[in-house]
Amino acid sequence: MPYDDEEIRQEAVELLSAIHTWRLTSEGWSEVERHLDALSAAAKKNDPIEVKRATNRLEDAVATWRTPPPRSLSDDRPEPTTAPPPVLERKGVVVHELGSRDDSAPDRPDER
Repeated sequence: MPYDDEEIRQEAVELLSAIHTWRLTSEGWSEVERHLDALSAAAKKNDPIEVKRATNRLEDAVATWRTPPPRSLSDDRPEPTTAPPPVLERKGVVVHELGSRDDSAPDRPDER
């Protein structure tokens, strides 16, 4: 098997669990929302390769937005903020779609 589904899922969940630490501009958060949509679509298709790709793209986008521009270019740039509530809500939905669960909860049959 060329990939480990659980490892891929866990990498995505770990990345998403850090979202509350990110400080991005509104443009950055808009891009994060687009990547969350892609990750959601991959999770709904149960496609580990697409989940991995979407996770990598999100991680790359966040790294780009978190890298400060040269000072001369940043004078007119809006201040970065923490994640707005809609992004946090979307993140929660995507984590659920990825199948993250509380290990203390009893196993439930797949509801698809």
